[in-house]
Amino acid sequence: MGDRQEREDVYEGKPLSEVTYEDLVGFIALRRAEGEDLDYKQAWDDKIVRTVCAMANTAGGDVLVGIKEERDERSKTNRPDPSDMPGIAKGADLAASVAAKVRSRTRPALVPEVEAFDVPDRPGRAVLAIRVAESADAPHEVRHGPSPEILVRRRDNTESAGIDDVERLLRRRDASRAPV
Repeated sequence: MGDRQEREDVYEGKPLSEVTYEDLVGFIALRRAEGEDLDYKQAWDDKIVRTVCAMANTAGGDVLVGIKEERDERSKTNRPDPSDMPGIAKGADLAASVAAKVRSRTRPALVPEVEAFDVPDRPGRAVLAIRVAESADAPHEVRHGPSPEILVRRRDNTESAGIDDVERLLRRRDASRAPV
């Protein structure tokens, strides 16, 4: 197995509670492009809840917050800048407050796995990893703005779900609840 695959497995192959900051740095060094199941954000923004909800409605994924992004013009995707991981301000129990925010703004409520990783050379700052599984309870809606919205991921974008998306999500939910 190559070094690249081993580094992906170290991060992606285990629960966030077992991931170390060094694992995260190794994963960022791979410069994996954003996609349906991966998004980078330099700063916290309430729109991140939309991304988490869309990932749960699609195939699951991770949002890494506190990572500087670079635009790859050739592939038209964002990639992390491994030389700059500024983190975000680490308040009291950052991970729990983010999980609570996601839970309170989604219906049915989503409970993502969230971990804050202290940035060693930046006291009071952390990189936040938010992981959500593909949900058997989808479609989930997010309350953001004047009315709730059902969202999905398409490539590296969070978009409003169309009727075909909603029908697919309802079929997936019904199939997951069917007796065996």
